[in-house]
Amino acid sequence: MFFEKIFFYCMAFLCFSRLGEAFAGGGKDLNSEVAGGFSPVVEGKFKEPCFSADSIVINEDNDHFFKGKPEDMTEKGLRDYISNFSGGKITHIFMCPNGQRTSYKSNVHEPIWECAPDAPHRNIWCDNCKRLYDAGIDPYSVWIDECRKQKISPWITVRMNDVHFITIPGYFRTMDYWRKHPELWRVPYKDLGKGGAWTDFAFNYAKKEVRNFQFSLIKELFERYDFDGIELD
Repeated sequence: MFFEKIFFYCMAFLCFSRLGEAFAGGGKDLNSEVAGGFSPVVEGKFKEPCFSADSIVINEDNDHFFKGKPEDMTEKGLRDYISNFSGGKITHIFMCPNGQRTSYKSNVHEPIWECAPDAPHRNIWCDNCKRLYDAGIDPYSVWIDECRKQKISPWITVRMNDVHFITIPGYFRTMDYWRKHPELWRVPYKDLGKGGAWTDFAFNYAKKEVRNFQFSLIKELFERYDFDGIELD
């Protein structure tokens, strides 16, 4: 019930900044009153609205940067990427850390580079994420820090039920957990070999196991990163 309550809290206050402090119990006085569309109360005062008519949001997909040159997979490369957006009118960057697998070394979900070496369509995305991990670099921590230096609001956007190319048997993006639990699919035990709609093979959120599995990732993100807000995609 704890994770379920937190999940619905996130859904209700999706447009509030600094939600991580509320989730983690950061000691801030959030009070009991909130104004629709505004950030939570911090130290007894409402902050400015999260968005305005002039807001411009960049969505950084879970694979975009990581399909770049291997030599750019450094802290400098990560910071330079964010600094490209400074000095203009970009106000927010939404960073997606997951599809099915994560693009960082999660403790609760499977990272992208731990797919089978011969998995269909495996590509440089896997290798570049592994390069950063081996170098002790967490890309999302670096990006969030650089966003703050550039006065850009960093957000996390979570894929809640990614099904890209899910009907390809052994596809590199799909999780072992998903493959081992066909009873959790929307159409349980459907034959992957016969194809069909991607959404037939999506997780079924009517199942408590699915909700808990995804809540574990959301909880980890709140505890791990200092972002301003979260989008549940």
